[in-house]
Amino acid sequence: MKLGEVEAYTRTFSCYSGWKDAHPEVKSRAEGGDGDVIDVMWDQMVDSIPEWKAMGERWRETEVASTNYKEAFSLFDKRGNGRVTLDSLGDLLRACGQNPTLAEIRDLERSVGGESKRTSQWENRRSQRALLFRSGVNMDSFFAVDFETFSKILNRPGGFRDPGEPEEYCRGFQVFDKDMTGSIGVGQLKYILTNLGEKMTDEEVDELLKAVDTSSGQVNYTDLVRTILAN
Repeated sequence: MKLGEVEAYTRTFSCYSGWKDAHPEVKSRAEGGDGDVIDVMWDQMVDSIPEWKAMGERWRETEVASTNYKEAFSLFDKRGNGRVTLDSLGDLLRACGQNPTLAEIRDLERSVGGESKRTSQWENRRSQRALLFRSGVNMDSFFAVDFETFSKILNRPGGFRDPGEPEEYCRGFQVFDKDMTGSIGVGQLKYILTNLGEKMTDEEVDELLKAVDTSSGQVNYTDLVRTILAN
């Protein structure tokens, strides 16, 4: 895997999607702008690693080991304190090559979050906790895991599993494709993804559909599935 591929992958993270929605006026360099938060983050990382910096403008061609989980963990350690917040756990697991379901991520967050809440530090801050909860703050961003805990999560039974073949996923869409054209309407796809099985939010579906052509009002679900599995 090359650094350029890793850079592109960081733009698929949900935290970046949220930042981009909040700053629509900021354009990445690839879009002709002055650079967004991902550009700045990679500038800093490249500058900090001599081997990458020595490549100059060709740093994206640098080959990296995709199994270096410590480096992946460091990318999500936003405060540099050796911990990653729970709201980034799903994206971090995907960056390490896993494909957890939304339900599995929620279970993992509850499990790790439950341990965090039982610490004396958490119990001694009842008033702060109550204030944050009433303010509607995402509490997951206040719970974090260190690398040792993350390693246990990463190596849990069934963590690394075959995502399956595209045909397996397409069968689910074929139920709604009565004429077997290989496509279904955008509205119908949104309904399926937000109401059936592993329910997604409207925002998550909109982000997903950016990867495929929807100009005709139809979505080739085979292409969509292949794109998802490739990432």
